[in-house]
Amino acid sequence: FLKPFNALFDWLYHSEYNPFYRSGTLAIGLLFVLLGTGFYLLFFYSVSQPYESITRIQEQAWLGRWIRALHRYATDATLIAVVFHILQLLAQGKTWGPRTLAWISGFILLGALFVSTVSGYVMVWDAHGQYVAIAGLKLIDVLPILGDEVGLAFSGKSSLPASFFFMNLFLHVAIPLLMVFGMWVHTARLARTVWFPTKPIFYGALIGLTALALLVPAPLIEKADLTQQTGRIPVDLWYGFWIPLQENFGPEAIF
Repeated sequence: FLKPFNALFDWLYHSEYNPFYRSGTLAIGLLFVLLGTGFYLLFFYSVSQPYESITRIQEQAWLGRWIRALHRYATDATLIAVVFHILQLLAQGKTWGPRTLAWISGFILLGALFVSTVSGYVMVWDAHGQYVAIAGLKLIDVLPILGDEVGLAFSGKSSLPASFFFMNLFLHVAIPLLMVFGMWVHTARLARTVWFPTKPIFYGALIGLTALALLVPAPLIEKADLTQQTGRIPVDLWYGFWIPLQENFGPEAIF
């Protein structure tokens, strides 16, 4: 399956610069891009006015708008790199045995990436963020770990407390920082540990994502309103693929 892609990129770039061979290190490099752009956005985000603060970021034509877009697109690119990293290892037969720790920690890191990203969608608190939050609530409701108070908070009878958005902010910031430690565990038993991609691959990806961020701002739709149903909302299927499955087959289908 991957041979035609590898052959094409070997021919275009030489194997040393084939991004498919460097997908794991590229994912780590993009994680640091996410940390850097997120650190900037953190200065302008307010848990008491989540949507309004994102709107003000969007109005910063010289910095905020494209940095938010870079943060968003780098998130998608990270997942793409991780998927290719998994496929490459499967194709090369580098699965269990000595790499058991790498596989287990890798899937934990992938789950952490999903949780952090979903919390980021909710932090925006536009109609898409509301849609993701309610879908996540239905998913969590299957597990007997939270009481009815969470469901009542989403009833629309009152505004969500700032503590809800602080929780999302905490998850969105703390998880990527913990993932840096997770990367050390992930690579601890590898014979040749390389964290960062080669400069041409990393700079090429960064320049491409920055150009995309400058040309196409990250989406921001109308503000969330718990008193109304969201209707048809476009979903980022990279991280929201589970939402259509849940809607068609129920939350139990995810587990």
